[in-house]
Amino acid sequence: DERCGVSSLTHEAIEPGAIAEQLESEHGVLARAGVHCAPRAHETFATRDRGGAVRLSFGVFTTLDEVRRACRGLRSIAERAAVNA
Repeated sequence: DERCGVSSLTHEAIEPGAIAEQLESEHGVLARAGVHCAPRAHETFATRDRGGAVRLSFGVFTTLDEVRRACRGLRSIAERAAVNA
């Protein structure tokens, strides 16, 4: 119950910085984009040259509503990218 999780993700058509910016401005969700002091990990996953990844951190005080809002925001951003592709 006192563990926290970190989730990193990428999207083939949207840069991580753009995803993080849209999550904050449109959905009130704070996320961090970049290589997160782990360039070798991003080399392994072939994400370093694409701007790294978007990282969401979930802690013991994160509510289920906040997680759902983040998921809805990610879905909305991905759907909009699909329509504009």
